Amino acid sequence: MFTPRERTGDPLLPFHLFVKPQAPATDVTRPTMFPMFNNLPPELQLRLLGLCDAPSLYQLMQTSSAVRAEATKMFYARDDVWYTVRVEWLLDDSGYPGPVWHSTQFAKLVQQVEVDFIWLHGEFSDAGSSEPRAHIRIQRLWETLIQVFPSAKRVLLYEKKHREKAIPLEQVYEAVIRGCPPNLAALICTREYVTDYRICERHFWRYSANAGFTTIPLVPSSIDRVLLPKKKFTGLLGHYQRHLMRREHLTLRQRGLKQAYIDAAERQILEEVEEQGLLCPYNGYETKIFQPGQWLLHTWDTYPPHDEVTDTSQHYFFIVYQPVVGLRQEATSALDTAQVAFRKDAQEFLDELIQRQTDFGTRGGEKYHQSVANARHQLEHDPDYAHEGPVEKCTTYDWLVRIFGNG
Repeated sequence: MFTPRERTGDPLLPFHLFVKPQAPATDVTRPTMFPMFNNLPPELQLRLLGLCDAPSLYQLMQTSSAVRAEATKMFYARDDVWYTVRVEWLLDDSGYPGPVWHSTQFAKLVQQVEVDFIWLHGEFSDAGSSEPRAHIRIQRLWETLIQVFPSAKRVLLYEKKHREKAIPLEQVYEAVIRGCPPNLAALICTREYVTDYRICERHFWRYSANAGFTTIPLVPSSIDRVLLPKKKFTGLLGHYQRHLMRREHLTLRQRGLKQAYIDAAERQILEEVEEQGLLCPYNGYETKIFQPGQWLLHTWDTYPPHDEVTDTSQHYFFIVYQPVVGLRQEATSALDTAQVAFRKDAQEFLDELIQRQTDFGTRGGEKYHQSVANARHQLEHDPDYAHEGPVEKCTTYDWLVRIFGNG
Protein backbone atom coordinates (compact mmCIF):
# COMPACT_ATOMS: atom_id res chain seq x y z
CA MET A 1 0.00 0.00 0.00
CA PHE A 2 2.85 2.41 0.83
CA THR A 3 6.59 2.10 1.15
CA PRO A 4 8.60 3.31 4.18
CA ARG A 5 10.78 6.25 3.20
CA GLU A 6 13.62 8.44 4.41
CA ARG A 7 13.64 12.22 4.76
CA THR A 8 14.86 12.43 1.15
CA GLY A 9 11.88 10.40 -0.05
CA ASP A 10 14.04 7.38 -0.90
CA PRO A 11 12.50 3.99 -0.07
CA LEU A 12 14.17 2.20 2.85
CA LEU A 13 12.77 -1.11 4.08
CA PRO A 14 13.12 -2.51 7.59
CA PHE A 15 14.45 -6.03 7.24
CA HIS A 16 11.31 -7.72 8.60
CA LEU A 17 9.24 -6.07 5.84
CA PHE A 18 11.79 -6.93 3.17
CA VAL A 19 11.59 -10.67 3.93
CA LYS A 20 7.85 -10.69 4.57
CA PRO A 21 6.00 -12.76 1.93
CA GLN A 22 4.15 -10.41 -0.41
CA ALA A 23 0.97 -12.43 -0.93
CA PRO A 24 0.34 -15.34 1.43
CA ALA A 25 -1.64 -18.21 0.00
CA THR A 26 -5.37 -17.93 0.70
CA ASP A 27 -6.38 -21.29 -0.73
CA VAL A 28 -6.10 -23.85 2.08
CA THR A 29 -6.21 -26.66 -0.51
CA ARG A 30 -3.12 -25.32 -2.27
CA PRO A 31 -0.12 -27.67 -1.78
CA THR A 32 2.53 -26.35 0.60
CA MET A 33 4.93 -29.28 0.17
CA PHE A 34 7.08 -30.29 -2.79
CA PRO A 35 8.27 -33.79 -1.78
CA MET A 36 9.78 -34.53 -5.21
CA PHE A 37 12.14 -31.54 -5.11
CA ASN A 38 15.04 -33.60 -3.74
CA ASN A 39 14.62 -36.09 -6.59
CA LEU A 40 15.15 -33.44 -9.25
CA PRO A 41 18.56 -33.09 -10.93
CA PRO A 42 20.80 -30.62 -9.06
CA GLU A 43 20.87 -28.19 -11.97
CA LEU A 44 17.06 -28.07 -12.02
CA GLN A 45 16.94 -27.55 -8.26
CA LEU A 46 19.26 -24.58 -8.64
CA ARG A 47 17.16 -23.24 -11.49
CA LEU A 48 14.02 -23.35 -9.35
CA LEU A 49 15.79 -21.68 -6.44
CA GLY A 50 17.00 -18.98 -8.80
CA LEU A 51 13.38 -18.10 -9.58
CA CYS A 52 12.60 -17.45 -5.91
CA ASP A 53 12.29 -13.90 -4.61
CA ALA A 54 14.13 -12.73 -1.50
CA PRO A 55 11.30 -13.53 0.98
CA SER A 56 11.01 -17.07 -0.40
CA LEU A 57 14.76 -17.64 -0.18
CA TYR A 58 14.78 -16.34 3.38
CA GLN A 59 11.99 -18.72 4.37
CA LEU A 60 13.88 -21.63 2.81
CA MET A 61 16.95 -20.63 4.82
CA GLN A 62 14.94 -21.02 8.01
CA THR A 63 12.92 -24.14 7.23
CA SER A 64 14.48 -26.39 4.59
CA SER A 65 17.66 -28.23 5.57
CA ALA A 66 17.86 -29.75 2.09
CA VAL A 67 18.36 -26.44 0.28
CA ARG A 68 19.46 -24.17 3.14
CA ALA A 69 23.03 -23.78 1.93
CA GLU A 70 22.10 -22.87 -1.66
CA ALA A 71 19.20 -20.63 -0.57
CA THR A 72 21.53 -18.79 1.81
CA LYS A 73 24.12 -18.33 -0.91
CA MET A 74 21.52 -16.94 -3.34
CA PHE A 75 19.89 -14.71 -0.73
CA TYR A 76 23.10 -12.87 0.09
CA ALA A 77 24.27 -12.78 -3.53
CA ARG A 78 21.27 -10.81 -4.85
CA ASP A 79 22.58 -7.82 -6.78
CA ASP A 80 19.35 -5.81 -6.46
CA VAL A 81 19.58 -5.44 -2.66
CA TRP A 82 21.75 -2.96 -0.78
CA TYR A 83 22.03 -3.07 3.01
CA THR A 84 22.46 0.42 4.44
CA VAL A 85 24.65 1.68 7.27
CA ARG A 86 25.55 5.19 8.35
CA VAL A 87 29.10 6.35 7.80
CA GLU A 88 29.36 7.53 11.43
CA TRP A 89 29.28 3.91 12.61
CA LEU A 90 32.28 3.05 10.43
CA LEU A 91 34.30 6.22 10.97
CA ASP A 92 33.47 7.42 14.47
CA ASP A 93 32.46 4.15 16.17
CA SER A 94 35.01 1.98 14.30
CA GLY A 95 32.36 -0.64 13.56
CA TYR A 96 31.94 -1.77 17.17
CA PRO A 97 28.62 -3.57 17.81
CA GLY A 98 27.63 -1.50 20.86
CA PRO A 99 26.53 1.76 19.20
CA VAL A 100 24.11 0.10 16.73
CA TRP A 101 20.90 -1.90 17.10
CA HIS A 102 21.46 -4.11 14.07
CA SER A 103 23.05 -7.56 13.97
CA THR A 104 26.76 -7.46 13.26
CA GLN A 105 26.68 -11.24 12.70
CA PHE A 106 24.28 -10.79 9.77
CA ALA A 107 26.53 -8.02 8.43
CA LYS A 108 29.38 -10.51 8.02
CA LEU A 109 27.46 -12.27 5.22
CA VAL A 110 26.27 -9.19 3.32
CA GLN A 111 27.72 -8.76 -0.19
CA GLN A 112 26.30 -5.34 -1.13
CA VAL A 113 26.70 -2.44 1.28
CA GLU A 114 25.39 1.11 1.01
CA VAL A 115 27.21 3.64 3.19
CA ASP A 116 25.07 6.72 3.78
CA PHE A 117 26.66 10.17 4.02
CA ILE A 118 24.95 13.47 4.66
CA TRP A 119 27.83 15.14 2.80
CA LEU A 120 30.67 12.95 1.57
CA HIS A 121 32.81 15.94 0.69
CA GLY A 122 32.49 17.25 4.24
CA GLU A 123 33.68 13.98 5.77
CA PHE A 124 36.93 14.09 3.79
CA SER A 125 37.18 17.74 2.82
CA ASP A 126 40.98 17.98 2.96
CA ALA A 127 41.66 14.81 0.96
CA GLY A 128 43.14 16.84 -1.88
CA SER A 129 45.48 18.86 0.35
CA SER A 130 48.67 18.12 2.24
CA GLU A 131 46.80 17.67 5.54
CA PRO A 132 46.82 14.02 6.69
CA ARG A 133 43.51 13.93 8.54
CA ALA A 134 41.28 13.09 5.57
CA HIS A 135 43.62 10.41 4.27
CA ILE A 136 43.58 8.77 7.69
CA ARG A 137 39.78 8.85 7.73
CA ILE A 138 39.60 7.38 4.22
CA GLN A 139 41.88 4.55 5.29
CA ARG A 140 39.80 3.99 8.43
CA LEU A 141 36.59 3.90 6.39
CA TRP A 142 37.76 1.08 4.15
CA GLU A 143 39.57 -0.86 6.86
CA THR A 144 36.51 -0.81 9.12
CA LEU A 145 34.17 -1.67 6.27
CA ILE A 146 36.03 -4.82 5.25
CA GLN A 147 36.33 -5.80 8.90
CA VAL A 148 32.59 -5.43 9.55
CA PHE A 149 31.50 -6.69 6.11
CA PRO A 150 34.13 -9.34 5.24
CA SER A 151 31.89 -10.85 2.52
CA ALA A 152 31.23 -7.52 0.78
CA LYS A 153 31.84 -7.39 -2.96
CA ARG A 154 30.20 -4.09 -3.90
CA VAL A 155 29.95 -0.81 -1.98
CA LEU A 156 27.76 2.19 -2.78
CA LEU A 157 28.67 5.52 -1.18
CA TYR A 158 25.41 7.49 -1.11
CA GLU A 159 25.62 11.24 -0.54
CA LYS A 160 22.30 12.76 0.58
CA LYS A 161 23.22 16.43 0.19
CA HIS A 162 21.92 17.98 -3.02
CA ARG A 163 24.37 19.06 -5.71
CA GLU A 164 23.92 21.49 -8.55
CA LYS A 165 23.59 19.70 -11.88
CA ALA A 166 26.61 19.25 -14.17
CA ILE A 167 29.21 20.16 -11.54
CA PRO A 168 32.05 17.60 -11.79
CA LEU A 169 32.79 15.46 -8.77
CA GLU A 170 35.65 17.05 -6.86
CA GLN A 171 39.07 15.61 -6.10
CA VAL A 172 37.91 14.41 -2.69
CA TYR A 173 35.58 11.87 -4.29
CA GLU A 174 38.43 10.50 -6.36
CA ALA A 175 40.59 10.18 -3.24
CA VAL A 176 37.88 8.19 -1.45
CA ILE A 177 37.38 5.81 -4.39
CA ARG A 178 41.12 5.33 -4.85
CA GLY A 179 41.28 4.15 -1.24
CA CYS A 180 38.88 1.30 -1.97
CA PRO A 181 40.48 -2.16 -1.60
CA PRO A 182 41.02 -3.95 -4.94
CA ASN A 183 38.63 -6.79 -4.06
CA LEU A 184 35.71 -4.34 -3.77
CA ALA A 185 33.79 -2.56 -6.53
CA ALA A 186 32.86 0.94 -5.37
CA LEU A 187 30.21 3.31 -6.73
CA ILE A 188 29.12 6.79 -5.70
CA CYS A 189 25.52 7.99 -5.72
CA THR A 190 24.68 11.71 -5.70
CA ARG A 191 21.46 13.73 -5.68
CA GLU A 192 21.37 16.54 -8.24
CA TYR A 193 18.90 19.32 -8.92
CA VAL A 194 17.40 18.97 -12.38
CA THR A 195 14.71 21.68 -12.63
CA ASP A 196 13.81 25.12 -11.37
CA TYR A 197 11.32 23.37 -9.08
CA ARG A 198 14.28 22.17 -6.98
CA ILE A 199 13.49 18.61 -7.94
CA CYS A 200 16.31 16.08 -7.56
CA GLU A 201 17.26 12.87 -9.24
CA ARG A 202 19.89 10.32 -8.29
CA HIS A 203 23.01 9.66 -10.36
CA PHE A 204 25.35 6.70 -10.01
CA TRP A 205 29.05 7.09 -10.76
CA ARG A 206 31.88 4.67 -11.48
CA TYR A 207 35.52 5.72 -11.39
CA SER A 208 38.46 4.57 -13.48
CA ALA A 209 41.97 5.98 -13.65
CA ASN A 210 41.68 6.51 -17.41
CA ALA A 211 38.16 7.94 -17.75
CA GLY A 212 37.63 9.48 -14.32
CA PHE A 213 34.01 9.50 -13.13
CA THR A 214 31.34 8.30 -15.55
CA THR A 215 27.65 7.80 -14.89
CA ILE A 216 26.14 4.33 -15.10
CA PRO A 217 22.54 3.42 -16.01
CA LEU A 218 21.42 2.11 -12.62
CA VAL A 219 17.72 2.81 -12.03
CA PRO A 220 16.94 3.58 -8.34
CA SER A 221 13.52 1.94 -8.55
CA SER A 222 15.12 -1.35 -9.61
CA ILE A 223 16.94 -1.85 -6.31
CA ASP A 224 15.88 -2.43 -2.71
CA ARG A 225 17.52 -0.47 0.09
CA VAL A 226 17.22 -2.46 3.31
CA LEU A 227 18.09 -1.93 6.97
CA LEU A 228 20.10 -4.69 8.57
CA PRO A 229 18.06 -6.95 10.89
CA LYS A 230 18.04 -6.33 14.62
CA LYS A 231 20.49 -7.84 17.08
CA LYS A 232 19.32 -9.88 20.08
CA PHE A 233 18.30 -7.27 22.63
CA THR A 234 19.29 -8.03 26.22
CA GLY A 235 19.37 -6.06 29.45
CA LEU A 236 18.87 -2.34 29.89
CA LEU A 237 20.88 -1.52 26.77
CA GLY A 238 18.65 -3.89 24.83
CA HIS A 239 15.58 -1.94 25.93
CA TYR A 240 17.29 1.27 24.83
CA GLN A 241 18.34 -0.01 21.41
CA ARG A 242 14.94 -1.58 20.79
CA HIS A 243 13.57 1.90 21.49
CA LEU A 244 15.91 3.38 18.85
CA MET A 245 14.90 0.72 16.34
CA ARG A 246 11.17 1.33 16.86
CA ARG A 247 11.68 5.08 16.53
CA GLU A 248 13.47 4.62 13.21
CA HIS A 249 10.82 2.23 11.89
CA LEU A 250 8.01 4.61 12.89
CA THR A 251 9.74 7.54 11.24
CA LEU A 252 10.11 5.59 8.00
CA ARG A 253 6.41 4.66 8.14
CA GLN A 254 5.18 8.21 8.62
CA ARG A 255 7.28 9.45 5.70
CA GLY A 256 5.92 6.64 3.53
CA LEU A 257 2.40 7.70 4.45
CA LYS A 258 3.24 11.28 3.57
CA GLN A 259 4.36 10.31 0.09
CA ALA A 260 1.28 8.17 -0.49
CA TYR A 261 -1.09 10.99 0.51
CA ILE A 262 0.71 13.58 -1.61
CA ASP A 263 0.79 11.20 -4.55
CA ALA A 264 -2.98 10.67 -4.29
CA ALA A 265 -3.63 14.40 -4.00
CA GLU A 266 -1.40 15.21 -6.94
CA ARG A 267 -3.06 12.68 -9.23
CA GLN A 268 -6.52 13.96 -8.41
CA ILE A 269 -5.68 17.66 -8.72
CA LEU A 270 -3.83 17.24 -12.01
CA GLU A 271 -6.86 15.42 -13.41
CA GLU A 272 -9.03 18.39 -12.48
CA VAL A 273 -6.71 21.22 -13.58
CA GLU A 274 -4.70 19.57 -16.32
CA GLU A 275 -4.21 22.66 -18.50
CA GLN A 276 -3.63 25.21 -15.74
CA GLY A 277 -1.22 23.06 -13.77
CA LEU A 278 -0.97 22.80 -10.01
CA LEU A 279 0.38 25.72 -7.98
CA CYS A 280 1.93 24.53 -4.73
CA PRO A 281 -0.63 25.52 -2.04
CA TYR A 282 1.97 26.19 0.67
CA ASN A 283 2.85 29.82 1.34
CA GLY A 284 6.13 31.03 -0.03
CA TYR A 285 6.40 28.63 -2.96
CA GLU A 286 5.59 29.76 -6.49
CA THR A 287 6.13 26.28 -7.88
CA LYS A 288 3.78 25.23 -10.66
CA ILE A 289 3.45 21.54 -11.45
CA PHE A 290 2.26 19.96 -14.69
CA GLN A 291 3.62 16.41 -14.64
CA PRO A 292 2.75 13.58 -12.22
CA GLY A 293 5.46 13.15 -9.62
CA GLN A 294 6.77 16.74 -9.71
CA TRP A 295 4.84 18.04 -6.71
CA LEU A 296 5.76 14.95 -4.78
CA LEU A 297 9.49 15.48 -5.38
CA HIS A 298 9.15 19.21 -4.73
CA THR A 299 7.67 18.55 -1.28
CA TRP A 300 10.60 16.32 -0.36
CA ASP A 301 13.33 18.64 -1.59
CA THR A 302 12.14 21.96 -0.18
CA TYR A 303 13.01 23.28 3.25
CA PRO A 304 11.12 23.40 5.52
CA PRO A 305 9.33 20.28 4.30
CA HIS A 306 5.58 20.31 3.71
CA ASP A 307 4.70 18.60 6.98
CA GLU A 308 2.98 19.36 10.22
CA VAL A 309 4.62 18.41 13.50
CA THR A 310 2.02 16.72 15.70
CA ASP A 311 4.07 15.68 18.74
CA THR A 312 7.30 17.14 20.10
CA SER A 313 7.27 15.42 23.49
CA GLN A 314 9.82 12.97 24.88
CA HIS A 315 12.71 14.27 22.72
CA TYR A 316 11.03 13.07 19.52
CA PHE A 317 8.37 14.08 17.08
CA PHE A 318 6.34 12.18 14.57
CA ILE A 319 5.14 13.99 11.49
CA VAL A 320 1.77 12.98 10.13
CA TYR A 321 0.89 14.45 6.77
CA GLN A 322 -2.49 16.13 6.81
CA PRO A 323 -4.44 15.03 3.73
CA VAL A 324 -5.56 17.67 1.26
CA VAL A 325 -9.21 18.55 1.77
CA GLY A 326 -11.47 17.17 -0.94
CA LEU A 327 -9.61 14.00 -1.81
CA ARG A 328 -11.84 11.23 -3.08
CA GLN A 329 -12.48 8.68 -0.36
CA GLU A 330 -11.79 5.71 -2.61
CA ALA A 331 -8.28 7.08 -3.18
CA THR A 332 -7.38 7.37 0.49
CA SER A 333 -9.53 4.96 2.52
CA ALA A 334 -6.72 2.42 2.84
CA LEU A 335 -4.25 5.19 3.69
CA ASP A 336 -6.59 6.57 6.34
CA THR A 337 -6.73 3.12 7.92
CA ALA A 338 -2.94 2.90 7.81
CA GLN A 339 -2.62 6.32 9.41
CA VAL A 340 -4.91 5.29 12.28
CA ALA A 341 -2.69 2.23 12.83
CA PHE A 342 0.40 4.43 12.70
CA ARG A 343 -0.98 6.83 15.30
CA LYS A 344 -1.79 3.88 17.56
CA ASP A 345 1.71 2.45 17.25
CA ALA A 346 3.31 5.86 17.78
CA GLN A 347 1.29 6.37 20.96
CA GLU A 348 2.27 2.91 22.21
CA PHE A 349 5.90 3.81 21.52
CA LEU A 350 5.62 6.99 23.59
CA ASP A 351 3.75 5.19 26.38
CA GLU A 352 6.48 2.57 26.54
CA LEU A 353 9.12 5.29 26.73
CA ILE A 354 7.36 6.83 29.73
CA GLN A 355 7.30 3.42 31.40
CA ARG A 356 11.02 2.93 30.72
CA GLN A 357 11.72 6.33 32.25
CA THR A 358 9.70 5.37 35.33
CA ASP A 359 11.59 2.08 35.62
CA PHE A 360 14.92 3.89 35.27
CA GLY A 361 14.17 6.02 38.29
CA THR A 362 14.36 9.67 39.25
CA ARG A 363 17.74 11.38 39.17
CA GLY A 364 19.41 11.12 42.57
CA GLY A 365 17.26 8.21 43.72
CA GLU A 366 18.36 4.67 44.55
CA LYS A 367 16.61 3.17 41.51
CA TYR A 368 18.31 5.70 39.23
CA HIS A 369 21.78 4.89 40.59
CA GLN A 370 21.14 1.17 40.20
CA SER A 371 20.01 1.67 36.58
CA VAL A 372 23.14 3.67 35.82
CA ALA A 373 25.30 0.98 37.41
CA ASN A 374 23.54 -1.73 35.37
CA ALA A 375 24.10 0.19 32.15
CA ARG A 376 27.79 0.72 32.90
CA HIS A 377 28.28 -2.94 33.81
CA GLN A 378 26.66 -4.12 30.58
CA LEU A 379 28.73 -1.73 28.48
CA GLU A 380 31.91 -3.02 30.11
CA HIS A 381 31.14 -6.76 29.97
CA ASP A 382 28.56 -7.57 27.26
CA PRO A 383 30.30 -8.19 23.89
CA ASP A 384 27.11 -7.32 21.97
CA TYR A 385 27.33 -3.80 23.40
CA ALA A 386 31.10 -3.31 23.19
CA HIS A 387 32.41 0.17 22.37
CA GLU A 388 35.81 1.41 21.32
CA GLY A 389 36.38 3.79 24.22
CA PRO A 390 35.64 3.92 27.95
CA VAL A 391 32.10 4.30 29.28
CA GLU A 392 32.73 7.96 30.12
CA LYS A 393 33.17 8.71 26.40
CA CYS A 394 30.42 6.39 25.20
CA THR A 395 27.58 8.14 23.35
CA THR A 396 25.30 5.13 23.90
CA TYR A 397 25.63 5.54 27.66
CA ASP A 398 25.21 9.30 27.41
CA TRP A 399 22.02 9.11 25.35
CA LEU A 400 20.55 6.23 27.36
CA VAL A 401 20.80 8.36 30.50
CA ARG A 402 19.39 11.38 28.69
CA ILE A 403 16.39 9.53 27.26
CA PHE A 404 15.53 6.90 29.86
CA GLY A 405 16.80 8.96 32.78
CA ASN A 406 15.33 12.29 31.60
CA GLY A 407 18.87 13.62 31.79
